[in-house]
Amino acid sequence: MTLIRLVWQQVAVRQTCALLLIVCFGGANGLWAAETGSVVPGFTSPEIVKLEGPYHGRDNRDLGWIDNDRVLFVGFDRFGNNAPRHLYVWNPRKRELQDLGQGHSSCAFNGYVSYKRGIRYFEGPFGSETERPTPTDREYSVLHGNVLFVGCRRILVNREPGSSYQLPLELGGELVYPHKRDGADGFVSIDGDFMDLPFALRDVFRDVSIHRNAYVFTRHESYADTTTKGRVWLLSPNGQIQSRDMPAGEWGAGSVRYHAIKDGWLIRALTRGLYLAVGEQVTKIASGGIRDAAVSPNGCNVAVKMNFANERGYPVRLISFCRERELIK
Repeated sequence: MTLIRLVWQQVAVRQTCALLLIVCFGGANGLWAAETGSVVPGFTSPEIVKLEGPYHGRDNRDLGWIDNDRVLFVGFDRFGNNAPRHLYVWNPRKRELQDLGQGHSSCAFNGYVSYKRGIRYFEGPFGSETERPTPTDREYSVLHGNVLFVGCRRILVNREPGSSYQLPLELGGELVYPHKRDGADGFVSIDGDFMDLPFALRDVFRDVSIHRNAYVFTRHESYADTTTKGRVWLLSPNGQIQSRDMPAGEWGAGSVRYHAIKDGWLIRALTRGLYLAVGEQVTKIASGGIRDAAVSPNGCNVAVKMNFANERGYPVRLISFCRERELIK
């Protein structure tokens, strides 16, 4: 493991973009940029920190928060088609970047991580991971391909065609999929009560919000629909469920996902950029292509792999929405 300490030194580089004021900080081991996003009336302007230098990410769905301070991601230490993928842990508060060596397919949730090194699979509390057996061809055949991950823990589900199974979830409770009783999928609460879900699991994305103690389900949206409102559901481990319509707008043309943050919702449009929704007010934070995004357990910060105009690769950025400004000082 290599520890790279990134030292901030302000340099006289300022440039005004359409949406962001960029102030660069340089050091011997890399370049950081503190970026201030657009302001939503009544809401503190988000602050953006960019991890510069050669470190950037490309793979989808490998960003994850180990805790409120550290982000695990897969990236590259140089540009080029033959550059090996590395596992990195970024701590913006300490201004440190750890290179964990070559690896891929990373996952982090509530102090637990998993990843691969070649075909070898590792899993466990961060810093104490152990190698786990890779499922055999026979296991994959018997399981009909149902090798699932919950909270970065690999679960082998033995499901026969046409039967249902219960999937234990990160915060408690279990999904029942598919549930054939009356055509709806189901949920078993932490108290053992069963309920039908108001959506089909095949039609939604599922995420976990630790700070709201809920599972977030986002309806699949069209790539080109700017007039239909989005829909999200919050499902608590005890079975309480709430739905929310999201405002319609230009972001609907960019393959939309919604992320619950501390004081609102982050709208991630794959090809359009990032938007902040507070009530019915939506403001664009930044334009660009997005590979991945993950919310910290306390809901204050979001890590994204995002390509602004004229950038190489997909630099990792951290967006801070909390008023304390703990990460940028």
